[in-house]
Amino acid sequence: MRTIRMTVGEPDLWVVVSHCGIDQDTVMARLIPDLDLIIGAHTHTALFKEVLVGKTRIVQAGVRGRYVGEIKMKYSKKKKTIRNFRYQLIETRSLSLKPDSAIAAMVARQEGMIGRELDQVIGELKVDWKMPRDFAESNLGSFEADVFREYAGADIAFMNNGGLRKELSAGPIRVRDIWEINPFNNTLVMITVKGFQLLPMIRHSLHHAESFVQVSGLSYTAQKKSRKTYHIVEIKVNGKSVDPDKDYTIVMNNYMGMHIENIFGLKSENHPLKYFGISDRDVVINAIKLRKIIDQETDGRIRFLD
Repeated sequence: MRTIRMTVGEPDLWVVVSHCGIDQDTVMARLIPDLDLIIGAHTHTALFKEVLVGKTRIVQAGVRGRYVGEIKMKYSKKKKTIRNFRYQLIETRSLSLKPDSAIAAMVARQEGMIGRELDQVIGELKVDWKMPRDFAESNLGSFEADVFREYAGADIAFMNNGGLRKELSAGPIRVRDIWEINPFNNTLVMITVKGFQLLPMIRHSLHHAESFVQVSGLSYTAQKKSRKTYHIVEIKVNGKSVDPDKDYTIVMNNYMGMHIENIFGLKSENHPLKYFGISDRDVVINAIKLRKIIDQETDGRIRFLD
């Protein structure tokens, strides 16, 4: 691991506002020892005491506004160091808070303008959509991957668990529900890979991806060898053995497309993205309107052996 040192300018403090997660923040602090403070996010970690790596302090305030992080410190220009660093997480008391009247009125106006459209019932869910778990097939993730593949006419589709943000109980499906499940306005993209690349892609995703990948058109069986090591026992595309020399098209959201090196170990320059110009959310909404009844269960497309 090589060390990177800051050489630009002479600021009093180097502060990084990060969305990399606590593990990557720790690596950053080791690589860039001149950093004084990293205010982090992404892993939703509630750090009640700062993490110290060299001279770098790392803090993070959890998730969903439960805590507000407060930092009080003094800086010695003479010694070029932080003194009297005090950090705490303050738990919010949402039930005792009253919204600002002007902001509340603004929200009410906007809700009035779009509420009827958002509350439109577009289908009926017969089985619960549960929040996907790591290393497990999800009926919600499978459904979305299936409709992406159908829309794009692709051989394979992927959907990352991190892009699915809400579970839904059986019953009416409203437009609002899909906006809450898919809130990021990601668009669909497609890449082409050779058959021999599929197995190492899946293996890389199991070992390195931050978010488990749901699949469509592709099925695989994996065996866990150790805490972070998996052996792919079998992989098929549409029920057939993979042809190593065949081109396979894969559709996914653009977040995954822009991170194919991290998620799948592919070089982005070798796999240009084809953009469809439609959001994943709109594809899902249109598919539900067309199908009306959604009763999809998991079907064993992803299997893990003991």
